[in-house]
Amino acid sequence: MIAGKSLQKIVPLLTASFLSFLILFFPLPVWGEEMLIVNTQVLNVRSGPGVNFPLIGQVKLGREFKVEEEKNGWYRIKLSNGTVGWVIKDYVSLNYIELEIQGRVVNIRSGPGTDYTKVSSLPNGTRIKAVGFEGDWYQVIYPGGKGWVAGWLVTALPKTDVSAEPASSANNEFPALPEKPESPGISWGWEKIPSGVQIKVCGSEPLGFSEKTFEGNPKIMLEFGGPWQSPLGVENINYGGVQKISTAKGEIGTLFQVDLDDSISYQTSLSSDGCHLIIDVMCPKDKLFIEEGKKIVVIDPGHGNISSRGYDTGAIGPGGQHESEIVLKIGQLVEKWLAEKGVQVIMTRTKEAYLTLEERGEMANEAGADAFVSIHANSSVSSSISGTSTYFYAPTGSDWAEQREKRKLLAQSVQDKLLAALGRRNLGVREENFAVLRTAQVPAVLVEIAFISNPEEEKLLSNEQFQFKAAQAIGEGIWNFLYP
Repeated sequence: MIAGKSLQKIVPLLTASFLSFLILFFPLPVWGEEMLIVNTQVLNVRSGPGVNFPLIGQVKLGREFKVEEEKNGWYRIKLSNGTVGWVIKDYVSLNYIELEIQGRVVNIRSGPGTDYTKVSSLPNGTRIKAVGFEGDWYQVIYPGGKGWVAGWLVTALPKTDVSAEPASSANNEFPALPEKPESPGISWGWEKIPSGVQIKVCGSEPLGFSEKTFEGNPKIMLEFGGPWQSPLGVENINYGGVQKISTAKGEIGTLFQVDLDDSISYQTSLSSDGCHLIIDVMCPKDKLFIEEGKKIVVIDPGHGNISSRGYDTGAIGPGGQHESEIVLKIGQLVEKWLAEKGVQVIMTRTKEAYLTLEERGEMANEAGADAFVSIHANSSVSSSISGTSTYFYAPTGSDWAEQREKRKLLAQSVQDKLLAALGRRNLGVREENFAVLRTAQVPAVLVEIAFISNPEEEKLLSNEQFQFKAAQAIGEGIWNFLYP
């Protein structure tokens, strides 16, 4: 889809019939039944209706409360512990509705249009609250934040129980949902990558598709809606555990099937504009093309996974920086640095992905990697805490005990290089039972570069020069471990 507000559909003025629909499904409020939702990150709760009353608590973005009384621009609510307090009306919304995500993975943006930056992604079926609109875009509160979503990618859910669901009035009506734009055609292709096979499905409009699962049956099957451009048929792959890829007409659209030799792990990710689907098939080492004599390193940019709970941003700094985005940039710089040295690098993700913690470590096992490094930014409830630390896991008497010295050596090598390059406080090499470390059967460490919860270190983490220094330090630490 071509970005720009010029292509957005013009939503017609609300007709009398649509106003009747809103009043029918979202009845006018009655005090004691009306619900409000907090639309700011943190909202103060006071003992009375005014800023001069004592502060008795705080509530966070997305919390919903029944409105018990309105007075002088303040609403009286009851907290979960039974305490009664007052919140100012400027930072809550009364007229809101519930929406459900309809696309496979839908982008949440910072403003009402595709030319605004993406702030998150949500999977199909996620329910969110709409607190405003502009054109055919909804301003929404979603798990983890606030942003904008295209109207054609969501469905409005009618209110059925005013005591359990937020009520809405006709004072600030929401426009009818625009129809989803038609797609001019979809095509696909594939290529060999260090970790296996990468399949790309591309359209010039956001893709709409569903995934079918087959328990115990090694295949991937998707059904795409919209016109199909590539010829239908079968292409034999016979590489990296992928037998063939076939396309055929389905009940609704076009079936896209990938047949595998075994039940091999894979991850799917969608481009920021929703027009390109990438399927990375992670194949076992004996089915990969591994260059003779090359060391293999798996780099794992932490977080960034998509699940039924939404998009995992990792920690979010006080300035709004997302851990998942920062560590991905650093991870890609580490990949480039090592690749230039002749190391074969496998990335667990190159963007947001459907990937569990266990699958990250399994990628290293399947590739027979020489090292696994998971990259993170630390976080604390105290904004004053700062510093760099590196973790390993190999307790005496465990399955990993034989690798204890190697894992500790890798952790120390990376830690030393980071301290020399970044000059942050030394929090040391530590041992911790992290899922990615206990899943990996190869020398594995987890790096906490700095604290994103610390305002100073958050600024450093978002600085390109700092990211480059951190990446080079991690790369040098890995290199010194591989070639002591």
